[in-house]
Amino acid sequence: MAKASQVPVQNRIDECRGDVAGQVAYGPVDEADGRVMRSNSVNGGVVDNAIYVDGIRTTNPATLDETYEILRERQGMAWIGLYRPTPDEIRSVAAEFGLHHLVVDDAIAAHQRPKLERYGDHLVHRASSRPLLSSSASRVEFGELHVVTGDGFVVTIQHAESPDLASVRRRLESQPNLLRLGPEAVLYSIMDQVVDEYAPSLQVSRTTSTKSRTSSSTTTPPSHAVSTPSLVR
Repeated sequence: MAKASQVPVQNRIDECRGDVAGQVAYGPVDEADGRVMRSNSVNGGVVDNAIYVDGIRTTNPATLDETYEILRERQGMAWIGLYRPTPDEIRSVAAEFGLHHLVVDDAIAAHQRPKLERYGDHLVHRASSRPLLSSSASRVEFGELHVVTGDGFVVTIQHAESPDLASVRRRLESQPNLLRLGPEAVLYSIMDQVVDEYAPSLQVSRTTSTKSRTSSSTTTPPSHAVSTPSLVR
């Protein structure tokens, strides 16, 4: 029988999602669309900050320094959520967890293309979040999300209000068996949310495209007077 660590994390996540009745206990959370939840106990670009031990949220550090200290004491998992953070906040996290300088540069500069990179024991995922369509659908704007995972930590850096990571965190916190799987489970759930949030925008795009094609097919083309020369043999 394979050890738990040898079973692909996606398979273990799927197993943990079901409740005792075998039903999936994983779905959308009803909240205002696009709202970024900020903790009252933290300031600046930190929107949520917690230490988890065995899948349970055990403390809400007031500062990043306090997060680092408690994490070293409890040996759990830190999940630090940053929203449009300052360069100093990014550098603080990078210094604590030993992130590569290119990860720091990309997070500060933003406007990065989606990609997945590994720097030693750290996995860095950059994703374009839900596209925002203008009323005329003439312009599409994408958000940007950086997720950095390593041994005992997850750092999320948002440069837009999408995706809704507050709902992801709540779902995971309601399922300790899933959350105790660690950073891989958090990354999987975040990417699941990113993909799910594309659906409404894609539907709007399809609807707009269909209306445009219908309008084009029913429009009478303008008439043009064409002079046909008479042929004289």
